[in-house]
Amino acid sequence: MPLSPAKLERIARVTCDAKVVVPLVDQLGSAISIDQILSVLASLGSGYADLTTSGATPTFPNDSPHFQALTRLKQEEHLSRVTRHRTKPQISVTVA
Repeated sequence: MPLSPAKLERIARVTCDAKVVVPLVDQLGSAISIDQILSVLASLGSGYADLTTSGATPTFPNDSPHFQALTRLKQEEHLSRVTRHRTKPQISVTVA
């Protein structure tokens, strides 16, 4: 059975493991809405929950799934900035 956004939300709440959840967000592509992405990521806690706070500047691991998910949030104007650091293994963002 294919993964649905609702199933992904349950997985995120149970595992709270970004290494599992963020690649699944990326895998769903356009099948998951921005609101669903934010809900799924917020359930991961700490920095991810900051994605719902205007003006917050959380940092995330610098890997392809995170970059893709954060870039989508920027394209939808939820984030005002996404910076992929070359010297540090992280991506910093600013919530719009």
